[in-house]
Parts: sequence; C-alpha cells; structure tokens
Amino acid sequence: MSNEPGAVRRTAIHWSAYEPEIAKGFFGFPPLRPYLIATAFGVESAEKHGENRWWAEDIVSDLYLKHRDIASMLSLCCGFGAVEQHMAAYLDSVDTCVAVDIAEGALKEAARRAAGSGLDKVIRYDLANLNAYKWPHSTYDLVVATGALHHLAELEGVLDGIVRCLKPGGVLFANEHIGACHQDFPKRQLELINATAYMVPPVLRCRRPLRNNPFSNRALHRIADVMLGNLDLRGVHAERSPGKQALARILSRVSLPPRRDFGPLVLSPEQHILATDPSEGVSSDVILSSIRARFGEVHVHPYGGAVLAYALDGAFYAGFDAQNPEHTRLLDALCSLEALLVRSGELSDEYAIIVAVKDGVELDGG
Repeated sequence: MSNEPGAVRRTAIHWSAYEPEIAKGFFGFPPLRPYLIATAFGVESAEKHGENRWWAEDIVSDLYLKHRDIASMLSLCCGFGAVEQHMAAYLDSVDTCVAVDIAEGALKEAARRAAGSGLDKVIRYDLANLNAYKWPHSTYDLVVATGALHHLAELEGVLDGIVRCLKPGGVLFANEHIGACHQDFPKRQLELINATAYMVPPVLRCRRPLRNNPFSNRALHRIADVMLGNLDLRGVHAERSPGKQALARILSRVSLPPRRDFGPLVLSPEQHILATDPSEGVSSDVILSSIRARFGEVHVHPYGGAVLAYALDGAFYAGFDAQNPEHTRLLDALCSLEALLVRSGELSDEYAIIVAVKDGVELDGG
C-alpha cells in the first residue's frame, strides 16, 4: 500500500467492501487443500488437516506456538477479522489481541463478529495505515500477517516496526504471496500459466482468448471480410463494388494478425491492480529477503501457486465435482505438473508460510 492519498483511499474503499470467498480461490478450495498442505508441511500433515479450513493457522500453532506462552498478539491488515478470531480461540493462552487495518468498513464488521463470539474482551480493532504506524516497544509475543505484507509499499519500515514491537523471542507468522510485484508475471511464467489454463476443459473455465486490443483476432478478420464484401452478415458472398475495391487497397496496407482460434487466456493484471487496489502485490518480490535480513531464524514453508493460482478461474471452482473421477484426475495432474515445474527450477513458488523469531531464540518445529 502506497502512502499516496489516492492509492490509500482506493485501497481502503476496496477492502471495506470486498471480503474474499476463501473456498472459491486457490488457497481455500477444499479439493486443493491436500496438495497445498503436503507441499508446505508433508503428506502426514495433509492427511490430518485435509478437511481443516484453518490448516495453516493450526499447523503453525501446533508446530511453533503451543509450547510458548503466547499471551499478546498483534494482527496486521486483519480485514474482517477471521484469522485473529480463530487463533485467539485456538491458542487459549492469548488474553490480549490488537488487530489493525486501513479499511474502516471491514473493521466495523470484524468487531461485530468478535462480539458475537464473545471475543470482544480479548480483541480490539484499530484503524491504522501500517506505512505510518506508531509501533510500541517489546509489547507482543506474536505478530500475525496473513496476506498483509505484500500490500505494504513501506515494507522495510513495517518489518523494522514488527521487530521493535515483538518481545525478545517473539514470533512473526506470515502467510504471504511471494511472487512478482503486482503479479506482473515473467514471460516464462505467463507462458506456462496459459499452457496450463488450456489444459482445463472449456466447461471448467470462464476465460476465453484475449488479445492486447479490444477485439479478438477472429473479430478483426470478420470485420474486414464484411467490409470487403467477402461475406455479408448473412454469410452470402457478394461482388466487390468499386468502393470496396478501394477499401481493399487500403486494408492491404494494414497488417492484420494471422487468423487464429485461440490466444492468451491470461495476461498480466498489473494495470487492473493499479486501477482498483494499488496495494496488491506491491512488495511481494522482496518479502523473503527482507524478513531474512531482520530475523536470525526463519522457517519458510512454500505451497506452490505459480501456475494454478492463475490458470484456474471461477468456473473451475464453481463447476468442479469431487465425485467426478475425470475432474479429480485432472486436478491431480495439474498439481503434479506445477510441483514438477517448481522442483525443476522452471518456476518458483508463489505463496509461502513464514515463521520467524526475534533474537534468534530457537523454535520447536521443522
């Protein structure tokens, strides 16, 4: 998130009105969960938590936090409050939690939900821009940043603030997008995203071929054909009039792209992101290096997403049938493909769970 006033306002408006449907996206889609968990924490964890919506929070809590006295917690970019409300209940040692966000509408709803579940005496919601936040000194045992850090333009200063506000031995738990800034994919990644998207049957994808201009290739050629009299709108061939012959000479100087039935399904969303939520992915590409520069012990659990997070769209999540063996075989194949591309070094993981500790105090866990 930039400190430029217009960008701050657009970000606040966007996240006050928009609450992601977790189950209809890459991270929360139940049939993808075993792949994500196995990639991050191993097959045994996937077998245990395959039905658990809160697998990331619970596995991190069990591995790294439950053996520590986590009494105070700070939740960054908390949105509608789901993560800290779950963790405050799961970690029964928590007696104080401050949750902050820039989206006033989301905070009001988060406070209402906390009161409804009896957590309003534990959790306090504050309106704040983390790029200009006043960080207290040695106050918290745990800082939670779920999908938060990649929204922060002033990431270096925020991480300095996190280190400042943690007690000695305090823990940072982050679940983050670590791919390209603003999802402006490298060329090879974009090629593989599109190749993977075309492996999905049309019935399971809503995307159709895109061009960099407002019209598809086929539309351009059809318009030219109609204008030249090669066909009319009823599909009947017509003779070229002198006017159309002159038009033909003009169009012969215009280079139309070759006729194709397909083009890219996915393009870089950078311009759309800048127009709607300029904070999205603004610091993604430097999160890991910035955390490693400030914490002596850092555990990184990547869980893929380099192609699947973008090749699968809303039609896939809506139309996938876990009882259909063709659907499940397709998803297994796509997961295997992504894992192979990452293992081979062709791609890097797009998402990771990160656990870091202040002052190098050793954590339990792997």
